[in-house]
Amino acid sequence: MIAASIGIWLAWYGLSAWVESDVPEGEDSELRSNVQMIWTMEIAYGYANGHYLAAENAQDLKALGWSPSGSLQGNYSVTTTSGIPGDFRARGSGDLDGDGVYTVYVATKSQGATLLVEADSGLSE
Repeated sequence: MIAASIGIWLAWYGLSAWVESDVPEGEDSELRSNVQMIWTMEIAYGYANGHYLAAENAQDLKALGWSPSGSLQGNYSVTTTSGIPGDFRARGSGDLDGDGVYTVYVATKSQGATLLVEADSGLSE
């Protein structure tokens, strides 16, 4: 129990430092920072529960304890793989500046938020 609490605190502290120092300014900063937050919450959840939590949308992500500030413009989800503890893929996407170009950030157990693609509006959500 104490180890899980310490792990969650360290994950939160690390995210706080990352958000304060490394989130880019601009239209995609919501996507990147939220995917990084989801990644941190999944790592802590997996450490505490022995598996990761799948989520189809932002509402489902509340089970992780994720509660973004303000209104969301992007779409967020998490897929998981079987196994113990398995793996996960967090995804955030959207056309936040309205120019028809969708930005997609992904994160997995082994890598935090990474820009995956910027594509025209034909990208499926």
